[in-house]
Amino acid sequence: MDYQFYNEDCFERMKKMEDNSIPLILTDIPYGIDFQSKKWDHFDDYYSFLIKLLSEFKRLIPENGAIWMFCAPTMMDTINKAILDSGLINNLDFWKSISRQKGRGSKKKPKSQREDILLITKSDKFIFNNLSDIFKYDETVTNTLDITKGEVVRPVFNINDKVFYFKMPYYLSTTEKMFHSCQKSILLLYSLIVNFSKENDTVFDPFAGSGSCGISTLLANRNFIGCELDTEMYNKALDWKNKFNFKSYKETFLK
Repeated sequence: MDYQFYNEDCFERMKKMEDNSIPLILTDIPYGIDFQSKKWDHFDDYYSFLIKLLSEFKRLIPENGAIWMFCAPTMMDTINKAILDSGLINNLDFWKSISRQKGRGSKKKPKSQREDILLITKSDKFIFNNLSDIFKYDETVTNTLDITKGEVVRPVFNINDKVFYFKMPYYLSTTEKMFHSCQKSILLLYSLIVNFSKENDTVFDPFAGSGSCGISTLLANRNFIGCELDTEMYNKALDWKNKFNFKSYKETFLK
């Protein structure tokens, strides 16, 4: 499969990409919440950033394409307005929330232990393969509490679930060493890729970070295009991908 990973501004890369050429965009955008006072997460006008980004996304995906975008619940009003003003559709029936085992703390408010993922499309004709049973693994990924019985249970991961429960990567033994503050689980990204694209399609991640989306894309037999502006993180992501044991991961976790 083709793997293209660029150490550059995603807007510069998108200028070089053809209309309707990307069936699936899967990305963890800057949240606009001044996360840990990071320069990349500070915006004087977050709405304008979203309009610029979503306008490019709309140009890149075909009529049956999809955009899965991680975002902050606290910015949902601004995000939804930008989606609608861009002429796109926020598919609320596919809205996902991810429960984090380790929340982002604050001295003045409770920890944030949830992130949302939105499915954004041009129309209601987007690809959806509805593969509900795609994982295999012996390791307990996490536990949840069945409040009706007071019992700790292991959840079943299903694309039709309203909530995915995944422990952060560093809880997955040596399978996903966490080296990025916003790193997402390969299993979660893989489930979205195989359900909302076809084999040999191209998946684009303009804010690639740790590169877990690129690894998930290759595991799913899709082509990958990614951008990461931070050179140090880009090199770490590329090194992780080059050392990643794809054969072992597939045999252990994927059907």
